[in-house]
Amino acid sequence: MTRRWNFIRILRFVIGTAGVIFAIRNHDMLLGFAGGLLVLMAVFDFGCCAVGACSVPTRNVKMKTNGKESENISNE
Repeated sequence: MTRRWNFIRILRFVIGTAGVIFAIRNHDMLLGFAGGLLVLMAVFDFGCCAVGACSVPTRNVKMKTNGKESENISNE
C-alpha cells in the first residue's frame, strides 16, 4: 500500500491532509470530503487514469482532397 511513492502521490497526500485539517477547523464538510478523497487516492494509489478513463479513443477520418482519392488520417 505504501510502495512506489512518487511526487504526485506525495503531493496528493499533503494537499488532502491539509484539506482535512482545515475542514475540521472550519467545520466544512465539502472540503473534508475532498481532502479525504485526496488522502485515499494517495494511500491506495488510484485515480481516474487507473482504469483507463482518461484516454480518448482513436478513430480514422477520411478527408476529401482535390483529387479523386481520399486520404486516411489517423488521430493519435
